[in-house]
Amino acid sequence: MRTLSFIGPSKSSGKTTALNFVYSKQLPSICVVSSIGINGEKIDTFDGRVKPQIKLLPGTKFITAVEWACSHAGKYQIIDILSPPIFSKKYLYGKVTIPFDIVLEGPSTSSQIIAMKKILESDPSNTTLLLDGSVDRQFIASPVITDAFYLSINLSMDNETTSINKNFAKNLNHPSCNQNMAIFIDQNITSETKSLLFSDQKIYYTSTQIPALDNELHQQLLSSKEQTLYLAGALTDDLAKKIRPKINIILDNFTMCQTKLTVKLKVKNSVTINSIFMIEHGGRLPNLPSNIPIHNIYREDADAIRV
Repeated sequence: MRTLSFIGPSKSSGKTTALNFVYSKQLPSICVVSSIGINGEKIDTFDGRVKPQIKLLPGTKFITAVEWACSHAGKYQIIDILSPPIFSKKYLYGKVTIPFDIVLEGPSTSSQIIAMKKILESDPSNTTLLLDGSVDRQFIASPVITDAFYLSINLSMDNETTSINKNFAKNLNHPSCNQNMAIFIDQNITSETKSLLFSDQKIYYTSTQIPALDNELHQQLLSSKEQTLYLAGALTDDLAKKIRPKINIILDNFTMCQTKLTVKLKVKNSVTINSIFMIEHGGRLPNLPSNIPIHNIYREDADAIRV
């Protein structure tokens, strides 16, 4: 099963519109639709309009919190109920029989998303999972969660939005570390590891604590040795200021870069981006990775756009 995730650098970037668009191009019978956490507010924070919901078609399977499905009784068949203790609450796994719009609220942690995917993969007819995601969920770019992304970006003239878009684009352009380095890191971490400090295949420190709050890690960073720091947690402004120039930084994936400071780094897991969808409000397109199709689904001929 292939998982396609939808993210954007900020709220009101058009993720749900992009998901509805890509979903409309899929065969409903092979598609499962869900969300990482809840898929957004009712009102667009940018222009004050009512935000679109996910429009589900007959044959589509979906997973959402039980309370959101209750108001649509009779419009779907129940396949399963995903319950505690594996999941934090009850989620309904169903198959649509009558079209309806719905708020999606799926599992919100990596372990629960992985457990959900295992359940879905037990049915070979489920070939595509569409996930309404969030770049704030830093595990979303892990290869065990997402196979490819669709990005949505709001080209606003607002200074804050412009700055967020520029920083987001910068993070997408960080190069990947070499394969040998990635293999060494994989051999010396677990799913709980947040930091790994090493040099010449000698490990100096490893921890499961949040890097920004890990005082022992901060002390280790005072060493004058040339070292490599792998992070599977957020690289914040404060943490970036503590890292000496001699330390080479490798982030697990681009979502870990939460600093606006200019930092030279590489990523262990690069991401595949299928398309970028934009909403034009007078702003300029930032320096996004080349060779990625960019579409305005509000202006282009929808039938001509390949997903």
